[in-house]
Parts: sequence; C-alpha cells; structure tokens
Amino acid sequence: MIKLLRIVKSIIIFGVLTLFTQIGGLIYLLLKPIAGFITRNIQHRRKKQSTKLAFYFAGYLLIIGLLVPPIAKKFGREPLPVFGHQQIQPLNVWTCLLNRHYVRSTLRQTMVQVAKQLNQAHPGTVIAYMDANFPFKKGYPLWPHLSHSDGKKIDIAFLYQDPKTGQKLSRTARTLFGYASYETPKPHEYNIARECKKQGFRQYNLLGKLYPEWLKKRRKLDLARTRTMVQLFAQHPQTQVLYIEPYLKQRWRVFYPKIRFHGCHSIRHDDHIHLGIW
Repeated sequence: MIKLLRIVKSIIIFGVLTLFTQIGGLIYLLLKPIAGFITRNIQHRRKKQSTKLAFYFAGYLLIIGLLVPPIAKKFGREPLPVFGHQQIQPLNVWTCLLNRHYVRSTLRQTMVQVAKQLNQAHPGTVIAYMDANFPFKKGYPLWPHLSHSDGKKIDIAFLYQDPKTGQKLSRTARTLFGYASYETPKPHEYNIARECKKQGFRQYNLLGKLYPEWLKKRRKLDLARTRTMVQLFAQHPQTQVLYIEPYLKQRWRVFYPKIRFHGCHSIRHDDHIHLGIW
C-alpha cells in the first residue's frame, strides 16, 4: 500500500510539473534516483525531505538555465531576457522559472525593436512581459492559454504609475502575475465582459473573481506610455494581431486593423496586451 501511494504521489508530481513547466516532470524523474541515493543515509524524515527538495530545486535551476536554452534553439525558440536587458524584463521571475518565456527569434527581435522605440519616446520605460511559450514542440499547450503554442504569442503588461505621486513605475501591475488587474468600462462604454457573461461564457471574468481584492496593489494606468506601446506594436510590420478589450481600443483611440477582439471564449484583455506575430 505504501509503495502504491508513492507511485501515485510521483505520478501527481510529474503531471503537475509537466502541466505548468513542460519539462519539470521529466527533470523530476531524472533527478529522483539521484536524490534517493544522496539522502539514503539520512534518518531524520524532515531533514531527508528538505534535502531532497533542495536538490530537486537546484538541479532544476541548473538544467533550465544551462541545458534548456541551447536545446530550445534547435526547436526554433529562445528565452526572452530575464535580468540583463534594461528595456525588456519579466513582470514576475516565476514566468521564467516555469519556462514560459520562450519565443521565436522574430518575436524576440520585434520586442527589442519596439522597446527601443518606446524608450526613445518615454526614456526609462521597461516592457514587462508575462506568459509567452514553452521551449519545445509546436502545438504543446501553455495552460491555461488557448493559443500560446507556436512561439509567436506573448502577453505584455500595461504600464503603470503611482496614483499619489505620478511616478512612472516599471515591472509592476496590480496583481502578482499581471492577470486580473482589470481596467473598468465606464457607464457609456461597451461592456463586453458583461455581454460575454450573458452569453454563458463564465470563464471570461473568472480570474478577477479568483484574485482577492485585498492583494491588489494601488496602481494607476499610465495611459501615455501604454498607448504609445500599443501604437508601436500595431505599427510594427511583424505584428499580426493585438488583443485588447474593445472599449479600451475606443477609449485610447488606437484604431488599427491589427487590434481586434479576441472573442468571449477567451478571457478579459483589459489587464494586458496579447501580441501575435506572423
């Protein structure tokens, strides 16, 4: 019975890691016998478990940091900057730890070019990216996204400022990962979120319900910088589509054909921009 429970536990760990990181489950299976060998003489249960956990985490970091990037390049994907780039950074480092920051080289180049133009218009601005794609295999789903599977898609956070001082902020949103930090339609604006709910698409507003209000940071949308960023992406020849809520397209007056509505089958896009390239 104990052996069966251990097998079930390993299957669950493998499944969860694979779902959220693509390769974490495989790394877990590779490191598991080594971890068992290293801790074979440790008698104290808690110390043994903590040693295994530390070994798994260290091994995982080494593999995703040293081995995954060169292998991913053979699949046509490369990681976005994590620490070194001054104009492009992850909104949250967990995006990178979960291997969700891989893109095709053309998307990376697009990001770099727009970031440079944005800094010319608004010096010191950092484009903070959110979920992009996994490192391997076209078509492998990046849960819970519907289309982040070919290396050509990425979510980008809006730009914010301090509501009291007006200070321009970098790498921040109202929520930890950027999602569910919604803007709000005004009474006279078309409330597509309400319409989608009426049509039975319950998932459209789901993230906002799951993320507690008391955890949200006090941030004000920086309209000037965010609007410029949207315009630059919309004008870039490599851009195929940008998804934002229709009321924001009207409010910000960014009437580009590439800026479209994503459909009620998706989730709200008034907390981030979805960028897709050709």
